[in-house]
Amino acid sequence: MNGYLRKMYKSLCALLCVTMLFGVFVGCSNSNTQQGSETTEDIAGTKQNTTLLLADNGKSEYSIYYAADLETGGSVAMLINTMATHINKATGAKLDVLSDTDYSDDVADTPAILIGKTKFAESAEASKKLSKIDDYHIGIVGNKLVICGGSADSCATALQYFMNNIIAVQRNKGKTLTFSSSDEYSYKATYGIDSVNILGTELYEYSFVVPKNAGVNETYFANTLRYWLMTEYGVLLDITNDTSAVGEHEIIIGSTSRVASAALGENEYRVTAADGRLELAANGYAAYDELYNYVTKTLIPSGESAKYTISESSVTVNAARSYEERTGCTLEGSGDVRVMYYNIYGWSGYNFDMRTKMQLELFATYAPDVIGCQEFTSQARAGYFYEGLRNLGYNEVPVNKGSSNYTPLFYDPQRLTVVESGWLLYDGLNDSNSKSVTWAVFETTAGKRFIGMSTHFYYTSDSAGNTARVSEAEQLLDVISDIRSNPDYADLPLIMGGDLNCRLGSAPLTVLSEGGLYSAWETAMEKNDLDGKHSHYNYDSTYGIYMSVQVPTDNYADSIDHAYVSEGVTVNSFKTLYNPYVMVASDHSPELVDISFS
Repeated sequence: MNGYLRKMYKSLCALLCVTMLFGVFVGCSNSNTQQGSETTEDIAGTKQNTTLLLADNGKSEYSIYYAADLETGGSVAMLINTMATHINKATGAKLDVLSDTDYSDDVADTPAILIGKTKFAESAEASKKLSKIDDYHIGIVGNKLVICGGSADSCATALQYFMNNIIAVQRNKGKTLTFSSSDEYSYKATYGIDSVNILGTELYEYSFVVPKNAGVNETYFANTLRYWLMTEYGVLLDITNDTSAVGEHEIIIGSTSRVASAALGENEYRVTAADGRLELAANGYAAYDELYNYVTKTLIPSGESAKYTISESSVTVNAARSYEERTGCTLEGSGDVRVMYYNIYGWSGYNFDMRTKMQLELFATYAPDVIGCQEFTSQARAGYFYEGLRNLGYNEVPVNKGSSNYTPLFYDPQRLTVVESGWLLYDGLNDSNSKSVTWAVFETTAGKRFIGMSTHFYYTSDSAGNTARVSEAEQLLDVISDIRSNPDYADLPLIMGGDLNCRLGSAPLTVLSEGGLYSAWETAMEKNDLDGKHSHYNYDSTYGIYMSVQVPTDNYADSIDHAYVSEGVTVNSFKTLYNPYVMVASDHSPELVDISFS
């Protein structure tokens, strides 16, 4: 794997920075191996003096056969044709370039240059030299020249080596191209992890198994761990589900039909090594996130060619405390009410189904009493998002606007009831009629009433956009004034928030402050200092993960997502979330606000 991909994944791993110690699983030692080591031994390890005459004065007995799966790698296909062109220019011989789909017994013994893991037996023999994806080998097996790598990338590197060190070197020595045993070359890549022996078998003999109907937690955990192992261990393991035939060595993810394990408690994870299997299971997103942190930071952390042995063992861990310490946010709210404000980016595309499931896991993990959404589009309502919220037990505050309400409020009916509610579409600039405010008067089970509001202001950064936001702030204050005109609501505490598309100190927020509202972040007793707006991250469908994900570093002064409160509200905690799901599910982070009423 090239350095660029390695750096991309290490950015994601930066989110997982605190380790846990379970020494019963781990025994490690570090050793270094030399990169790029060269050998003049054949596959059997016996010195040979074979020389292949690949082309001579416009003639050749050789054809080029490549593995058909290399056609999917554009760079490899291009290099194969480039190599054939260089041979032609150097010797005058034009070699046929054929896919190994043309393989038959009739050509099995003919002279050939084999590229990749072809159907020829000689390719399989040479591939025994390869143990990691970045390894490659160029050598002679019988009457074949075999150029192979552990992956398409390393195969491409092998081709480049052959062109630079064999063809180019011989080009000025006449129109003959030869390859002898002294030209053979094997490259052995080094990784942070050299060996992981699980119950007496090396990790590359294992495959991942997920449940047939795996949820996003199991699926994303398996994909991210698989990718991490590829970058740090050099092997891309297969992933199957539990309807496949049982393998001899498997890494079981979650609750599958393979094993009958005791149920896990909330936020627990379990790691078990027994009977040729490594079982990795967790209950809930927080536990899976912590399990990933444990595997990559404690069980088999990357080092310098580190070696590990995992013996028969089992451990069950409650991950709640360590997860809270690592993410800086408690799983349970403090005070009377927990409110989450979240621009969910509810537009189709950008892996909408996966993002939706991630966002629902965030709601299940942090269990807010009230959720104020922005960009809750008709797609979100028509799809799994709305159904998923209902399955989590949330009701929508009724405002009779259906799919046209992009700023809905959801609430937990076990904790709250709606006394009265309403909705206003803002006048002025309004893209897709998405800029609005939803409000409700809630009553807690303890009999305390408060006003909750979700809103979204206009987005452009120009003068017209700022003018629109000032107007929306004024309209929002008018809504509050109308609510308070009811004597029963005149003195109720209030919390309002959402994507306001402007920073602290801007004219629209000054309007809110002058209207009697206070920044929840500025008044919070406990808070972090992060900007919740971030870039969309690239999704790699090959590996099923997002790439180059980073923890936000900008401070709250740059934030455009805000919450405001009235007199009578104590803000116990204001946290901008930043765990892995947050960073890829939307271009905004949720704001989690715990409040109490005086």
